[in-house]
Amino acid sequence: MRKGSAKGRLVGIDYSPSAIALCQQRRAASGVEYLQMDGRRMSFEKASFDIIVDKATMDGQLCSKGAAAATCQEVSRVLRPGGAYVVVTWRGPGRAGNLHWLADEVLPALQKGSLGFTWKVDIHSFGRACADSCQDHGHDHSHDHGHDHGHDHGHDHSSHADSEFGDLPNVFLIAKSRGKARGQPSEPTVRQHFH
Repeated sequence: MRKGSAKGRLVGIDYSPSAIALCQQRRAASGVEYLQMDGRRMSFEKASFDIIVDKATMDGQLCSKGAAAATCQEVSRVLRPGGAYVVVTWRGPGRAGNLHWLADEVLPALQKGSLGFTWKVDIHSFGRACADSCQDHGHDHSHDHGHDHGHDHGHDHSSHADSEFGDLPNVFLIAKSRGKARGQPSEPTVRQHFH
């Protein structure tokens, strides 16, 4: 991100002290702060970050009861209004667990962490993740996963069967509203995009 001319404070956290020590040693000149911290109990102030990126941490935490929900509540707390939570995961349409983990654990925890805000999810699926999903759903161009969430596929699925990308993870872009809703917040919207 720093190489891409990102400005402001960039922070990387990990539960493992050895992982942080290695990053500090190898990337001392990167302009990124590396801190040993548990994502379920972050020491950052409320609304500290515009973007939070999770690279496969969610996959492991979903195997431990309550861990993913605790982290999502913290993410919601430290994410600024109008900010985005980017989750890179092997889970998703066509993957183990489908989207139940999103509807049952992630979104309720985000809502609990920032009461009154609404959330919008855009799922970006690549390569065979797309092809798998197409097969799973019989090439239905407009479907849901049992949670009243619409999906926008954008183009013909059949072209992905021999994708050059191979097996790639899904990217979930979860956006927090800029302000609190008046009255009861609307249900999160979920849209899927194939690439």
